Amino acid sequence: MARWDRKTGPGGGLMTLFKDNIPFKIVDDFIPGKNEIGIISIKEDGTDNWISVINYYNRTATDFDFKQFKDAFQKCKERKIIAGDFNLHNPMWDSTSSPNHNSNLLADFITDPQNMVCLITPIDLGTRLNPLNGKTSTIDLTIASLDLSVDFEVVIPSHFDSDHFPIMSMLTFSAYRLQLMKSVSWKFRKESWPEWQREVDSDLTDVELPTSVEELNEKLTQVMVNASERVFGYVKLKRKSRNSTPE
Repeated sequence: MARWDRKTGPGGGLMTLFKDNIPFKIVDDFIPGKNEIGIISIKEDGTDNWISVINYYNRTATDFDFKQFKDAFQKCKERKIIAGDFNLHNPMWDSTSSPNHNSNLLADFITDPQNMVCLITPIDLGTRLNPLNGKTSTIDLTIASLDLSVDFEVVIPSHFDSDHFPIMSMLTFSAYRLQLMKSVSWKFRKESWPEWQREVDSDLTDVELPTSVEELNEKLTQVMVNASERVFGYVKLKRKSRNSTPE
């Protein structure tokens, strides 16, 4: 168990539970800012690879501290899973909601290709039950590195008389070989994005129908990387291979 008590105000805090046979390390006890963030790294079974797990709580829609969120993200150098109560409404994850500035910041962060993450939470999943009108909203989110996202399954069990449903995001490691980019610094230019989109659309016409989700992920990633190399270029690109094993 890793525990982070609230620094100000009455009670509260964060807790991350994990099996006692899983190697772990606490990355940071406290990151300055308005929100509550706890970070641990767990070791992938049978490998030397680590995954950062960021436990996150944002008190209100107006309290979202984007700088603090980015600082926590950048502190973790390995693959990441970010999960928690964001208290933010946006059509990206809740189609009937009205966005505000803070939720747009998070949506832009998720779609920024430099961050290489994906929103795992299905749109309109319904993670909180309003006790006054019985309607649900989606404010508890799970975000993960792209090469992890293909293996996630999200399940909502009973709400156990709480206004928030417990969200079970189950990750299983597939036994396939994946090429990962390391230390990539793309020369992004705003005016070049339309050209990049045309390159991607053109390359997609040559992609054969994949036989699995994993193969689709690899092919789409390669198409985007190839287009980025042609349109933007990069400062430095290294590749390493990693074998992931079934858990």
